Amino acid sequence: MVLLNTQTIDELQDAIGQDAVHDIAQALQQTLDTFRAERAHMTPEEMGRHAHSLKGSTSYLGTEDLHAAALTADTAHKEGGDTAAALDHLISLIDPSMEALNAYLKI
Repeated sequence: MVLLNTQTIDELQDAIGQDAVHDIAQALQQTLDTFRAERAHMTPEEMGRHAHSLKGSTSYLGTEDLHAAALTADTAHKEGGDTAAALDHLISLIDPSMEALNAYLKI
């Protein structure tokens, strides 16, 4: 399990600054919280859209396991697999991943 790739975070901070990275982390947290709250009521098509969106948003901050889970869910949706199970796995990674990210960023 690799919750964070700190090199990715450091490179992003070098490129855009610590405040901007904090803003992105807070936006990701909000996106993930909204997704988690709405997940139970999503249609398969909505699950696919969210999986695709989360694939991108989880890659920027080095949240490796979240990104891998979103990629798996996106692939499952495109190939007719079990998108719901993949997204449920992603949900199980939200808290530990975001706690690790926030601790690393000291937010």
